[in-house]
Formats: sequence, structure tokens, C-alpha cells
Amino acid sequence: MADSTPSQAQAYPPVRAVDALRIRLDRLENLVGIVQRRDAAEILEIPVLLDQVRDLFAQLQASGGQWNAEEARLRTIHAQLDRQAGVVIKKLGRAAFAAERARLPEPPDAEARWWWYLDDLVAARRRALLRKIAIGVGVAAVLLIAAVVIYQRFFAPDPATLARYEHESNAEALAMEGDLEGALAEIELGLAYDAADPTLLGLRAAILDIQGDSTAAEEARAALLAAVEQNQEKSAVALGQAYLRLGDPNRAVEVLNNLLAVMPDSAYAYYLLGTSQEALGDSFSAVQDYSRAADLAAQAGDNQLEAMARMAMAYANQRMMLPDMGTLTPTPE
Repeated sequence: MADSTPSQAQAYPPVRAVDALRIRLDRLENLVGIVQRRDAAEILEIPVLLDQVRDLFAQLQASGGQWNAEEARLRTIHAQLDRQAGVVIKKLGRAAFAAERARLPEPPDAEARWWWYLDDLVAARRRALLRKIAIGVGVAAVLLIAAVVIYQRFFAPDPATLARYEHESNAEALAMEGDLEGALAEIELGLAYDAADPTLLGLRAAILDIQGDSTAAEEARAALLAAVEQNQEKSAVALGQAYLRLGDPNRAVEVLNNLLAVMPDSAYAYYLLGTSQEALGDSFSAVQDYSRAADLAAQAGDNQLEAMARMAMAYANQRMMLPDMGTLTPTPE
């Protein structure tokens, strides 16, 4: 494990400083290269080692000379850590990472020592991704409105169906603004037209859970399960999608993992789990989940879901290479 001094590497003569630098680069390459297999203590070595490497480079540069090979290795380590920031925070926990940073003698510079702010980086990327999802939902809503107008003009739709969709749209808009009570009120108005609608029931259950009303949330989940005729997969997917729409991918992951514990071959669960992992900044896990979803969908002959999963997997792979680009994946019907 790295020495306990977080940001000050011991002063070495140049020859020994090079050796110390290379030893730390070796360790960092080993840690960052396989973050998925590392425990919390090993992950906490990473920012400490990066501090020491930074100070060693400063010592060497002050003494003159070129260290191109070592600098190239460090750039690669930085890029790998940047791509896997979501994995690091997921394994360690944002609170634990922030607590470790708080133990430093003084707050580290956010630019020079950015690795101490991986939790903020992941949170920012998560907000950006959720904004993209919200934009996608908005685009879908516009297309839906256009379709509704065409339908209304040429096919004489059922007014009750139109009213239900309007209340659903209102509920999602209010939830995005943080008005959960208003969203619940719109959901109840929508359920008056279709009491067994899984989307509305899933949103109601998710909102009640987020509000901490465990009894009402349990009753809402039971109503959702009854509406889909006790189909656990449909119920869990509806609830997981609701949590994602409400900006809570952690709860979506929990719901979907619970489903996979009893239905390990659910392609829809893996697909939505991949979307949830991306919202958490873990593109590595998302790629694995999308791949599993695509394989299971192919086995089931579900060509649409297979195509969606493979497309989402390709986007997630791109996200790992270009971590700032964000990802928006289609939602299964």
C-alpha cells in the first residue's frame, strides 16, 4: 500500500526519484487497469499515489531532463481513471470518497489534483446524462403529441385515452420539476381513466417510495403487480423505468437486481439495468448488461429488443472511450 502521506512525496536524489516514480506508476497501472477487481482499500491508494507521482515529477523537472516515457504512462493512467470514475465511486461509495478527501490537511486543488474529486465528476456526468434522457423524453413527447393530433384528426380517438396520456405527461413534467405531490395528483387523475395502467402505477409506487411512505408504496407495488396479472418481470420493469424517470437509478438497480435473482434470463431487466448503470456513470457494467440483454433477446427471438440492446452497447462503448459524450438509449415498449 502507498505511504500515508497524501500529497508530499519524499525528496529523493534524481536517480532514486526516477526509481520511486516508476514504482508508483507500476502500481497505478495495476490498480487502474483492473479497478473492477479492487477493494476499497486498494482504490483509496489511487489518489494518494497520484499525489506522490505529481510531486516526484515536480522534483525531476526541477533537476532538468526529459521524462517523456513516464509522462506518457501517466497520461494513460489519467485517461483510464477518467473513463472508470463511475466504477471507482460505485465500488467505494461517494460518501466514503468524500470523507477520505476531507481527511487531507487542506482541500486539494480541483484542477491540479482532479482525482480527489471523482465523486463530483461522476455526479456531474450523471446529471448531464439525466438531462439527455429528459431531452429524449421531451422529444418523444413532442412526437407523441404530433401522433395524437394526427390520430385525433383522422381516426377519432377515445377521449378517455387522450386524457390519460395528458395526465401521464403532466405527472412526468411535475416530477422532473421536483413537485412529487403534484405528480401524484396527476397520476390519480390518469388512473381514473385506466386503473390498471402499469406506467402510472409504477410511477405512483416509485414516488411513494421516494417520499418514504413505505406502507403506501407497498400497497402501490401490490396494485402494480395485480395490474400485470402477477407478472414479476413486467412489474419490475415498470417500476425500474419509473425510478429512472424520477432520476433515481440506484433504486432502479435494486429493483432489477431483485428481479434477476428470481428471473436470471430476463432480457428486459438486463437492458434496463444497463441504462441504470449508465445513469450512475458505470459504462463498463452497462456494456456487460446490454450484451447479456442482446444475447437473451436473440435466444427469445425478440429482434427489436436485441437491436436496441446492441445499439445501446455500442453507445456505451463509445462513452467509455469518450467519457463526456453522454448516452441516450431507447426504451423498450
